[in-house]
Amino acid sequence: VPVYDARKTIVDFSSDLDRLGDVLPSFPGEVPVGSFTVVGYTCSSYRGAISGSNDRVAHISFNILWAVVCGTP
Repeated sequence: VPVYDARKTIVDFSSDLDRLGDVLPSFPGEVPVGSFTVVGYTCSSYRGAISGSNDRVAHISFNILWAVVCGTP
């Protein structure tokens, strides 16, 4: 998952969202606990069987696309 550093850059999410990798540098190292971070993700739902059963149940999947660190403690 790409993690970008927006601590010293102004980001206009309405125009930069599809090109974050071109606008922002990568965040160096681990993101500190307590950081303000914007996370982009997709959410999908699907019906699937439970192991050993013919029952189909609803599942939900959250897929993280990227994170933008806006501030650190």
